[in-house]
Amino acid sequence: MKKRKLKTKKEKYIFIDTNIYLDYFRLPLDVTALQELKELVRKKKIQLLLPRQVKDEYTRMNKKVISNEIKGKIKACKLEIPKGLETDLLIKDLPQAKDILKDSQKLKGKIETLSDLFKKNDNEIKRIERLIDDIFKKLKTIEEDDILNRAYYRYLRGNPPFNEDKHEKYGDAIIWEALLKKFINSVDINKGELVIITKDWGWYEDRSRKKLNKFLLEEWEEKTKLKKLKLSSYSSLASFINDLTGKEIIKKEEVEKENIFKEYYSPLSRIATFAGAATLVPSPDVFTIKPKSLYCPFCNKDITVELENDFPELKNRTSMNYLTGEYGVSSFGVLNFGGTDKTAKCPYCKNKFNLNNII
Repeated sequence: MKKRKLKTKKEKYIFIDTNIYLDYFRLPLDVTALQELKELVRKKKIQLLLPRQVKDEYTRMNKKVISNEIKGKIKACKLEIPKGLETDLLIKDLPQAKDILKDSQKLKGKIETLSDLFKKNDNEIKRIERLIDDIFKKLKTIEEDDILNRAYYRYLRGNPPFNEDKHEKYGDAIIWEALLKKFINSVDINKGELVIITKDWGWYEDRSRKKLNKFLLEEWEEKTKLKKLKLSSYSSLASFINDLTGKEIIKKEEVEKENIFKEYYSPLSRIATFAGAATLVPSPDVFTIKPKSLYCPFCNKDITVELENDFPELKNRTSMNYLTGEYGVSSFGVLNFGGTDKTAKCPYCKNKFNLNNII
């Protein structure tokens, strides 16, 4: 990946969104980027900004994220022994069934021992918490009480940063208004650059997260036009650290892991439910479950091609989307074929049925 050259003569103001901090609890990411960030703050090589909204979100969410990760790992290790091995009259007395049951119980015991390790071995979690807490302690929180109304009306107008997938709809609006206030009102800031580091696609032009939202760029230029202030973005803290220092402090594979995370992260337990009926297709912005084949509910024949010819809209359908939000996968939803009165006819058995019953 080609590195961007960052000028270091002018002051660099860095805003890191909550999702970046929380990612370190979700995957076994290298914490070198956090360690380097701590040093950059300590040596005053950057001005790291901490809006009250981010501090509150982190405090509110980090324990929940940690708890969910541990539960997810334990669930992934859970082994269900088929009930038939113990209850089915035709199976339970077979020697092979008894052997399988015995081996399964041994394996289940070993797996339960493994899950106990996730509960007890929290040294790495505490290490990450200490790193982030140490960074936060060195920062002055940007208070936001006086801009809450502006943020709320910004949200009502639908102006970015706005992520429709998130539960907290106008938290990002509060953050952006707080950043604007910081740079517009401060007489000490006349030149430099604000770098926004976030994986939340609501800050970007689209879900590819390559360019900041045009609306935000134009608003920034208009409201800071009397000052020589630039605005840029990264979706990875590791990428920013390497570009800032001009060195490969964080290994390439770790940088790629951070960048891929937003594309491919989703709890396996949520995917497994649909694995038999669909194919997982990763994309830059969303986990998309590729549409399954469509079968007649009466004769069970595959009529996908015929239905797509009769109803072209079906070609653009998806069975399930896993949307990447600020805290990993923030929401998912079944996307039904519009309307409940769409009636189709099987070309084989000639029976009629409602399309929504088979999508």
